[in-house]
Amino acid sequence: DENKSARFIAYYPNGKIDFSLVAPDGKKFAPQALPRDENGVLSLSTDIASFSGYVVRDAPVGEWQMILTRTDQGRAAIDVSTYVELDSPLHVELDSNLTPWRVGEPQTILARVNLNAMPPSEPARAARVTARIAQPASQPGAPFTFSELELFDDGKHNDGKTDDGVYGNTFVPAREGWHLATAQVLGSYFAREQASAFSIMADDAKLAPHATIEKRADELLIQTNIETARAGKYALYAEIKPLHADQIVARAFMPMRLDGGSQSVSMPLAIHHIPPGAYAVSLRLYNLEGAAFGLAPAVRVATFTRP
Repeated sequence: DENKSARFIAYYPNGKIDFSLVAPDGKKFAPQALPRDENGVLSLSTDIASFSGYVVRDAPVGEWQMILTRTDQGRAAIDVSTYVELDSPLHVELDSNLTPWRVGEPQTILARVNLNAMPPSEPARAARVTARIAQPASQPGAPFTFSELELFDDGKHNDGKTDDGVYGNTFVPAREGWHLATAQVLGSYFAREQASAFSIMADDAKLAPHATIEKRADELLIQTNIETARAGKYALYAEIKPLHADQIVARAFMPMRLDGGSQSVSMPLAIHHIPPGAYAVSLRLYNLEGAAFGLAPAVRVATFTRP
């Protein structure tokens, strides 16, 4: 498989190591204190960031070795993360436009495969494309659950035309929260994958479509109603844009704990720095249990004029 370049990375935040690299032909590249470029290999090490890496141009095919040698004389175990980034003409791209969704709402997961890079010996239909989806548990902090969804390029799974390199299938989320989808392409001699995070919105908290605003000298006091089916941690996000432009001139984020039921919430928003003109106020409600995710797209709730 042709590679444009390969990047070998090691990260060791609580210790010190020497990171060496051995090419398929046996040539060894040892760590250096300063960047160097030798035969198409650039290396960089820094103690400040506990990081070492190599960039190999036109990386040859074969088995590479990453050799890590501890140098800090410590006895306690240290954590080391290593990974390799490959730049290849043959790759998969997972459609990242996966948010916002709602629980129980069918949506299509799409993955694009560069069929032009597929060699003649590897028919496109011979590749198997799947999406492995990690779903959060019903209780914050509990393990994720995993499910596998096969993706098809047959024109029958919301994937567009047949044999166009776009693979798809329908996924129905069962619970709210952050999810992670990993698209994987498996051929007879290769594997490619890409991951993308997306959030699923719950229907148990809603923001009123309108709000009242009270203009003061240097701020707005925004008052809106929020209806929640259960108590929990939430946040209200507000932003101000010119009435006929898509430029944010002021914003605020207010975490809070809400009881179940309908309740009124007041939020101050500074406006002393924005110039005179007509503006729109938009609000968005976030759920903060476990990880912040939007419960709905931003809603324009009011307009005002700053003299």
